[in-house]
Amino acid sequence: MSFRLRSRPDAFSLIEIVLAIGIISFALVGIIGLFPVALNTANASQQETHAALIARTIFNDLSSRPGDRTVLLQQPSLEDAPSTIDVDLATEAEYFLAFDRDGRALPDKITAAIFESGTSGTANFLVKVAVTLPEPTATGPPPVEGVSRVDVTITSPAAAPLENRPPLSFVSLLRQK
Repeated sequence: MSFRLRSRPDAFSLIEIVLAIGIISFALVGIIGLFPVALNTANASQQETHAALIARTIFNDLSSRPGDRTVLLQQPSLEDAPSTIDVDLATEAEYFLAFDRDGRALPDKITAAIFESGTSGTANFLVKVAVTLPEPTATGPPPVEGVSRVDVTITSPAAAPLENRPPLSFVSLLRQK
């Protein structure tokens, strides 16, 4: 009895299979190489979104409070009393705040030195709110009386020194009450 191998014309040869696996492997290496880039981009996008929400919250707090002085509200502390910072939009000053990774205000007392050097703890964002009064210029229109410029600079991560935290800046003109 003799055995005879039959070749099927519709089957793949071993060389074709090895070439196909090689091409797929080459493509997968490129795709897997993009994952760290995509993760870094997603993280940066999330940080920028939280920063924009923090800035919007600050501008809303400053513009919605009636009276001559306004208040920046922070989350309740352990004593369940909200921590507040009095802000006078008619006076030039700087104020410092801390926010957690979800964009919620923290009751931490932040100073200019802490903002410069960074802080440990639950803070992820450090924020500087600078109130300035517009000054007249020789070439531009005269400043509007009763309006202050508010610059909000948000940096992250809070544990790093300032030179290692890229700032995100937001500016608004707010009416003094």
